[in-house]
Amino acid sequence: MELLRCKLELSRGGQSTSLGMEGLRGIAVLLVFCVHFFSQALPYISQSWHYDVSLWMKELGNMGVDLFFILSGYLIYGSLISKSKTNFISYMRRRIRRIYPVFFIVLLIYISISLLVPEQSKLPESGVLLYILKNILLLPGVFDVKPMVTVSWSLSYEMFYYLLIPLVIGVLNLRRWTAVIRLCFWLFIFICGLILFYIYPGPNRLLVFIGGIWLFEINKMKVLSITFAQGVFCGVLAAALYVPVLSIGIGGLAQVILLSVLLPFLCMSVFGYNAGVNSFWSFTPLRWLGNMSYSYYLIHGLVLNVCFLIYGKLGFPLLSSGVWLLMALMLFVTLTASFALFVIVEKPLSLDKNSVYNKRE
Repeated sequence: MELLRCKLELSRGGQSTSLGMEGLRGIAVLLVFCVHFFSQALPYISQSWHYDVSLWMKELGNMGVDLFFILSGYLIYGSLISKSKTNFISYMRRRIRRIYPVFFIVLLIYISISLLVPEQSKLPESGVLLYILKNILLLPGVFDVKPMVTVSWSLSYEMFYYLLIPLVIGVLNLRRWTAVIRLCFWLFIFICGLILFYIYPGPNRLLVFIGGIWLFEINKMKVLSITFAQGVFCGVLAAALYVPVLSIGIGGLAQVILLSVLLPFLCMSVFGYNAGVNSFWSFTPLRWLGNMSYSYYLIHGLVLNVCFLIYGKLGFPLLSSGVWLLMALMLFVTLTASFALFVIVEKPLSLDKNSVYNKRE
């Protein structure tokens, strides 16, 4: 346990903001795990309530990425708008350092598997080098390019946001605006974005980042205090409505509106200006998972692919209640692989050493 504590504890001072955010990241990555686990497990589950619940959890898990987007929207916008000016080169250097070391290693693993095991290759028959370059540049997602690392489409969204938001702040001089006017401005951008993506379907989940911007501005104004119970209610309501609104045929915009409105309230109850440390969000294993969530996010899909390949070859009978035991087992396997990636690559290469918890002698 002490080894895990030294490797996974990244907080300083036990601040409620950082502790709660770590817990939220843990929840987000568990939701993403559900998407990829149940996507591959469904063919092995017999028709029963277990199958129905699994199908529901597969769809619900997509909320995890949107929660990550809101947290990124909050953190990046907040750090930029709070400074008198931004050194764009230094800022992007930090962003690249945060994203690329782990991504390069995982991409290299995918490329190696594609070359060594041709039947599992994700490389195209022609234009291989160009395809790899497009993936390195994080084009899949915002652009119509199939990602080699399945989840890397969201990194394209993140990088687009990283590039755009300091330019918007600088060009429009948003730091000189009042918080209320900035809030109205981003509401206007959100509505315009909904109209644009309704007319011209595209990467509409970019709008979810604005939910994080709203969260920062409302939190900074200190005009709204959300209790733990109210925040949980908003999160549960978002989860309850997420799958039903899939039937609304407006290209995913209903989910964007739902999550951009409700999830910021959940976040506000966790690390808002008046939020205290809640034992649920600061539960240590959940926070540790949140701390290594980026490594987990990138590698867990590949690990699940390998596990299900082995599972399929062993020829087990169809599952019913056994799916939950299989889920726990594969969660453990993915956690082990992610821990190794975090300790070997992400922590030494991507994280600021000053922010890493150091054990007192």
